[in-house]
Amino acid sequence: MSSISLYPLIMTAGAFLAALPVSGAPSAKENLAALHIGDFALAPSKVGVHPRLFTDAAEIEAARKQHRDDPKFFARFLPKPPFGRVLLDTASLPRQQQIIFDLCHVAAAWRVTGDEALRKHLLQDWQPALEGYQIIVTKNLGGGQGLTAGHILFGLSFAYDTLHGAFDPGFEALLRKTLIAQAAQLHADLVWRKSFAYEQNHLIIPVCGLAIASLAIVDEHPAAREWGIFSTNLTHRCLAAIAHDGWFFEGPSYWSYTMQFPAAYALALKGSTGRDLFAEPPFRDAGLFLAHMFLPHPRFVFDFGDWGPRVNGDGVTAQKGYELPWHTLTSGVKHFPAMAILQSTQDPLLAAFIARQKKARADINIPIDSAFSLLWQEKPFPDDAEQGYATRPPYHYFPDMDIIHWRNDWFDPDATAIAFKSGPPAGHRVGELLPGHPEWKPSLGHAHPDAGSFILFAKGVFLANDTGYTGKKETADHNSLLIDGVGQARGGTAWGTFPIERYPKYNKIHLRDTWLTPRVAAATAVFADAYDVPDFAMERVNRHLMLIQGRFLVILDDLRSAKPHTYQFRLHGDREPVALDEHRVLFRNGPAQLVLHSLGTVARRSIAPTIVETELYPQKPSRPQRRGFHVALDSPKVENHFFVTAACIQAGDESPDAFTAVLEAPGRLRLSDGKQTCMVWLGDSAGLEGSFAYALLDSDGAPSTVGLNGKTLSTDFLSLQLETPGAAEFIRSPSGSWQPASKEQTAGVVRNQK
Repeated sequence: MSSISLYPLIMTAGAFLAALPVSGAPSAKENLAALHIGDFALAPSKVGVHPRLFTDAAEIEAARKQHRDDPKFFARFLPKPPFGRVLLDTASLPRQQQIIFDLCHVAAAWRVTGDEALRKHLLQDWQPALEGYQIIVTKNLGGGQGLTAGHILFGLSFAYDTLHGAFDPGFEALLRKTLIAQAAQLHADLVWRKSFAYEQNHLIIPVCGLAIASLAIVDEHPAAREWGIFSTNLTHRCLAAIAHDGWFFEGPSYWSYTMQFPAAYALALKGSTGRDLFAEPPFRDAGLFLAHMFLPHPRFVFDFGDWGPRVNGDGVTAQKGYELPWHTLTSGVKHFPAMAILQSTQDPLLAAFIARQKKARADINIPIDSAFSLLWQEKPFPDDAEQGYATRPPYHYFPDMDIIHWRNDWFDPDATAIAFKSGPPAGHRVGELLPGHPEWKPSLGHAHPDAGSFILFAKGVFLANDTGYTGKKETADHNSLLIDGVGQARGGTAWGTFPIERYPKYNKIHLRDTWLTPRVAAATAVFADAYDVPDFAMERVNRHLMLIQGRFLVILDDLRSAKPHTYQFRLHGDREPVALDEHRVLFRNGPAQLVLHSLGTVARRSIAPTIVETELYPQKPSRPQRRGFHVALDSPKVENHFFVTAACIQAGDESPDAFTAVLEAPGRLRLSDGKQTCMVWLGDSAGLEGSFAYALLDSDGAPSTVGLNGKTLSTDFLSLQLETPGAAEFIRSPSGSWQPASKEQTAGVVRNQK
């Protein structure tokens, strides 16, 4: 059974969840009972003390002094008048989620400034709004009630803790009464449940809100201890289920929406008990996730998962930005969760990311972010803060989600960046934990059937894109493969793509032979298990992908089955591709373009708009929307097939004809951009003992750089032998000798062939 004590915290429920052995695992009944076991207490020094969740009395006084000494210091963070009636009682649930954070903003601003206009706004506008507030009953965690209840509890806790003992006693009592009533209701709505989706934002948000509320009032209300034991146990199970390597499976939009609650809970826990969770997943590697998910243009992201605005449930309206042309809507994440993590981890990469985002979004003032900035007396980042990017290489492999990210420079806004993914929908860690938790019923609705897919960005624009938040998740909408027109998992549904009983099968999806250096991004996606149709009899679905110098891209798809199929390769772009000839297609997008050359047998090629279904609710009329265009390459109907495609990333004013690609032998390609020649070996290529190799040739045809992921490479012009299987690159010096590109790489010997 789990044993949890908040002071000191002996074992978190997350640790308990992770430690459970598969054999002899508890039953669902035992796991549910464990949610009610443990202790819940504040640090002795925090009992009866406010504020304690997100700041303390000393920090408040320092902020007040800062404001007295320099009123302009906080100007950019303050609420802007005029203030008026708060329509909390008549607002939609999503709007209530926004409005309650206005309360946090006003409370923090008044606490720091003592501004009379803010005091009047709280008493004249917020007091009647809270008096008329209707307690939210959460009947279905899949809807908006639980999400909104979580927001309300977070917001009320923030305001209560911040204003406690300093504001009008009647208003404080009203906050406390409303907070207790909503917390009691949410606890009652959750406590009877026989199953939970620990990884889902629809659970994470309400349980974090309940845990924060419990920490706010546990020394004042007797039932709060029971709520706290239950909600913190549940919260820690949620934290154990997400972002084990930092990469959040629902994508960057939902990282911003969801992670503000775990971050706020971790802040409140640290402030109230001294327990610091920020050095553990899902916070530990947040800097890696955010830095790599945001592109060289800091307002755009690798938009995997349900990114961007979606339709509303009325069948007519949609979220802001839905109607804009595809990939013109910019992205961002909330500031305070990243800052909360940074305060504990002091991660220079995360600091660099935040500093860059602050510059890119200087005009944006989000109420909850500004509320924390006020409490923390947030100062501008130093001018050299972005140099923190240089503490990490501009590439990374996320092993739990099986995704590689690569770019050729952290600081060049025109840099080339690629992300290539092939893992189970919520990561391997979830697959390891599930067998020990029969009460865990994952809801992976924001994950997409996109194993083997990639996104490519260069010179500030997308060259191979994704399609965002769709109403029907389809592999056809991603840069991956179809088999007889059918995609992965159970495509065609809004949120039911991945039947959970098949997760052990999905957990076999993986990347292998990952290779990341300043010159190379390569990996092999192994994803036959992504396709759920038993009659397919697929024996192999492997994609070998290699990007060299951010210039040459090669993809070899190896498909094998006991039955004949028509296989299809898909590549999506923002603009309509142009057919140059029967083998070549040009994806042009303003300052950059991608020349795609298909090598080998293709029975049919088509170019068409990418029309996605955006309607999420089956009872509503269809709402199709165009999100770019795609090229589709169909194989003949065969058992086994290889798609071999090569591409060159060019500036928009380069000639597409400068790029040539020749398949000299199976798995061996010769590429040229008119200035440089690149030889590539991959897959079952003759002369290659390994997974990938390349050689760059100078204008005289002599090799200047050679790289290998494997054991040996033997060609007609050179040979490379590594001492042990591994990865290495060598650069030819002016004297003709070969020098290792890195001191850390596998040792080896290069010999020129005569």
